[in-house]
Amino acid sequence: AAAAAAAAAGGKTEASGTAAAQEDFKSSKWSLAELREYFGKVGRDYDLMMARIKDLAVKTLLSVEPTVASTWHQGASFASLGTAPHVGPNQGCFEIFGFDVLVDDRLQPWLLEVNTFPSLSSSSPLDKRIKTRLVADAFTVSGLLPFDHDLVDKALKEDQTKRLQGLLPRCGPARSHSVQNVASASLSDLGQAEWQLILDTHDEFLRRGALERIFPTPSTARQYAQFFQAPRYANLVLARWLECGGEACFREGSNIDIPPWVPRQIFYEAT
Repeated sequence: AAAAAAAAAGGKTEASGTAAAQEDFKSSKWSLAELREYFGKVGRDYDLMMARIKDLAVKTLLSVEPTVASTWHQGASFASLGTAPHVGPNQGCFEIFGFDVLVDDRLQPWLLEVNTFPSLSSSSPLDKRIKTRLVADAFTVSGLLPFDHDLVDKALKEDQTKRLQGLLPRCGPARSHSVQNVASASLSDLGQAEWQLILDTHDEFLRRGALERIFPTPSTARQYAQFFQAPRYANLVLARWLECGGEACFREGSNIDIPPWVPRQIFYEAT
């Protein structure tokens, strides 16, 4: 999830705003940078407001997490074709939600609605600039790979044949831990499946562009655990990784102990 790329703001300011601020900000739609600038002029806490909006966004998505996760699993694997999900490339799956949020004079956000098909049409140069970058970043962060239907169909048939012959296991790499004990595991003890999840998450983070990851982070991974209907193993693995340093474990000179077979990072700048 990422914070909204643009903020709608009325032309009117609060009574506490200065006359200069009222003159400078007449537009009906601003970028977040312009909104931050306006808050600075009228003495309001922009960071507090955004922290509350991010909290609202995370909790809103958690309220429908089982439904979203179920839909994602159907679209991000080959399970519907009767074979294991690890066949073929890792599937990039994403959705853009539009959060309509009203903020009152105490900087308390109120959720009006969530659009599952937010408008991406542009009504102004600002709109075009913001939405173009949003779409570009969404495609980039999802990590879409070249897809050849013929090659995948061939791989699926070969995989199904080998499974019927008992030549392949029915699942991918096994978990090295369980929901009960992974929270206290050391990174060096995590297995191949766990490290593949960590590497995919870190690689996605490097492709984030202007997007911001608000869950999971070192401060939110455990904070929102209580709101899940049931603990998810992947969330617990990522929470443990973040607690042990997260992205820092891939930096040059890091003393965080990770298995020697885990690939080392060779490029250190986000795209």
